[in-house]
Order: sequence, then structure tokens, then C-alpha cells
Amino acid sequence: MESIKKIGFLAIPAIVLAVIIWGITSRPAQAEETEPVQEAIVEEEDDERWHIPATTYAALEELPRISYEVPKAENGAKRFMDYRTITDKTTSQWAIQQDAVTDEYGFRRYGDAYCVAMGTYYAETCGDVFEITLDSGLTFSALVSDIKRDCDTDETNRHREGNVVEFIVDKDAIPEDAAAMGDMSYGTPMQGKVVSIYRV
Repeated sequence: MESIKKIGFLAIPAIVLAVIIWGITSRPAQAEETEPVQEAIVEEEDDERWHIPATTYAALEELPRISYEVPKAENGAKRFMDYRTITDKTTSQWAIQQDAVTDEYGFRRYGDAYCVAMGTYYAETCGDVFEITLDSGLTFSALVSDIKRDCDTDETNRHREGNVVEFIVDKDAIPEDAAAMGDMSYGTPMQGKVVSIYRV
């Protein structure tokens, strides 16, 4: 009987030890099962937070365009003004020119857009962007970078002697023909009459 008690006493620590070992060895298996679930939840949250639905991109491609009338007097002239005539540092005209660059034809460009001056029929403040098409087939973006005074345009405030769009240029960089003729149609791709004007 005494030997049996000793065996039983010794068996108790062995049982406890076995339970502890089982608990330790079984934990990694549980962690391995739960980790993929947690990763899946995180990925789903990221999708909802950061990914823009395709319908949003489709909407961006359908920005409304407002059509403006081209006067019958439009004759294809592309008059110009030198950007250095803008001297008031407190104006948006000045601010635009600080970020504009001169291209190979002497046009002042703000990004892809040409810097232009237009009458108040089209815009009363700087910053509006127009899509302009010529009868040559050329379509370009124009950023209103100066406003023509009403006294310098016709009674509808659209043009001056047939010139609707006045380009802002670097006179030191324009083609000789353009300088001689006073018209940026000469020696540049800007040839043809304006056939459509859309504000975008």
C-alpha cells in the first residue's frame, strides 16, 4: 500500500507537467488560425478607406462644359501683350506669371494652358479655363490671365477689331514674323479662326 501511495504522489506532478506542456504547444496552432482572419479584416478596411469607386472616375470625365458665342467679327487675329507689362504684384495676374513659363514660340504657358486675356463677356476674373478650337482643327486650353477692359472691346465685350483671344507672350522669344505682323498666327501653330469656345 505504501508503495502505491508513493507512485500516486509521483504521478501527480507528471500529470500537471503534461497539462502545462499541452497548453503551451497548443497556443501557436490557435494563433496561426486567427492571424489570417485579422489580416483579411485589415485589408477590407483599407479597401473601404482608400480605394475610390470607378463611378467617381467616370464622373470626372464628364465635367460640364459651358458654350460661349463666338462673334461673327472674329477674323483669326492673335494679338498679344508682353507679360512684363503686368507690374502690380498684388494681383492674380502677377501671381499667375510667377508660375508660368515661356514655350518655344514665346507663348506664356501655365501648365499645358496658354495664358490669355479675354473680354468680360467671357470672364470677369482671372483663373477661368476655356477650351478653344480653331478652324484649322487645333484645340487648346486657355487660362484667363488678364481681363480686357470694357473700353478696349466692342459693345458686347467679346472682341476688339475681330480679335477675341489675346495671348500673353515673352516678346523677346516670339517668331520674327509674329513680331513684325503683331499677330501670333505667324510662325506658330495658332493659325485659323476661332470656331468654338467652351468654359471647362
